[in-house]
Amino acid sequence: MLKDLNRTARNLKFRVGSLSQSVKNFSSSPIDAKNFIILTRERSGSTCLLDLLSFHSNILSDPHTFYNYTNLPREFKFKRVYSKKNIRGYKFKVQPSSFDTTNQNLAKAEKGIKSLSDNGIFIIHLERENLIKQAVSWLMADSTKKQNYRKGERPIKLKSMYFDPDTLLKRIRIFESISNFEHKVLTNSPHLYLSYEKDLMLEENHQLVLDKICNFLDIKSSKVITRYARLSSGKLDESISNYEEIHDFLKNTKYFNQLFY
Repeated sequence: MLKDLNRTARNLKFRVGSLSQSVKNFSSSPIDAKNFIILTRERSGSTCLLDLLSFHSNILSDPHTFYNYTNLPREFKFKRVYSKKNIRGYKFKVQPSSFDTTNQNLAKAEKGIKSLSDNGIFIIHLERENLIKQAVSWLMADSTKKQNYRKGERPIKLKSMYFDPDTLLKRIRIFESISNFEHKVLTNSPHLYLSYEKDLMLEENHQLVLDKICNFLDIKSSKVITRYARLSSGKLDESISNYEEIHDFLKNTKYFNQLFY
């Protein structure tokens, strides 16, 4: 598995080292602008979170953090250059296909994150706690090519899928390794922790999570607008056509209880 997960820590070191330059190049923001980074991974609700933040009158955030300025899409380049919003959010998503858990790269990534924090950049850590549901969501999105669903769009009907037990377990372990890495990287850096399950899964919590972030950034909150909806019910026995097989396969693993919440 480590051979398959071989580059993310180095990428993280490079990217966090480039963040300050990105902030300077992307916009003519005021010198006293506040900047924050959202550290997260696939299928954790980051698109929804950034969309919630985008309705705040003083926050500029989009998912395209680490484009080089020259290849930044035109619409984002215009928004970055001419916006006068003085609170800037940047997302870094740890990719499973480029992940390295070696201690050397862990130390470099931890140093890079701490450097951001020491230079006044706020760190928000968003993760999904249920690794089984995260793996199922990732595999379904990879198969169907349907990533997100906005209210008002044509309804998406996702059918239950067959999941190869070994493939699912491998994906669960990949996400677990990334989670452990993220927590270690953030050990010595103050940050705000957000959970998909507690903060984003239910629409009724969206105002609370915006209030929590604004309090962390020491800014006034605003009314939240929710445009994204869940693609599925979240019930694994409805998403997995061979649920009984998966149930029995995971029965003697530490992940088994995650089938039930």
